Amino acid sequence: MTEIRRQLFHMTNGTIIILVYLHWGKIVGIVLAILSLISLIVLKSKLYEKIGLIKLIIDLFEREENLNNPGIGGITFLIGMALTIVIFPPYVTLGGLIALTYGDATSTIVGKTIGKFKINLTGKKRTVEGCIGFILGATIIGSIFTSIKISFLSGLIGCFIELVSPIDDNLTIPTFTSLTLWLLYVLT
Repeated sequence: MTEIRRQLFHMTNGTIIILVYLHWGKIVGIVLAILSLISLIVLKSKLYEKIGLIKLIIDLFEREENLNNPGIGGITFLIGMALTIVIFPPYVTLGGLIALTYGDATSTIVGKTIGKFKINLTGKKRTVEGCIGFILGATIIGSIFTSIKISFLSGLIGCFIELVSPIDDNLTIPTFTSLTLWLLYVLT
């Protein structure tokens, strides 16, 4: 139950970032980078234990295996979003944000609830059903913000990256999805 709650929180935060990005553009990336650094300082210094709201969020959403390093998933989520917004042009940035926000979250929800057919490429627990959830989540929800073609490509690319990435997918999914979309755009 914690994982589903965590992924819904992930989607909510990602949606807010996407909406703010669509309204204010690249400045959002700079603000997210600053927030990431502040968050890291607060979490590493254990100040969060004195800030009720942050402690409540960690208690509600943190994975048990991350309690010794609380908030790391949220920080890498913000860093991945910030890097993508700052580095890439707007016409491919949204694809990376969609893949991370909707594809990654729906893959976890679907994989954890109905996943039966395991995929093990990097030692991480993944399922075929989760992969399908990634692609469908990015395509269906993402098409609210951009074309169905970009949403589908973002889901497909992001799913592949999630399967093969040896490091935190909050960093790799948005950046490499946007990079791949940019390369496809340049080469076609």
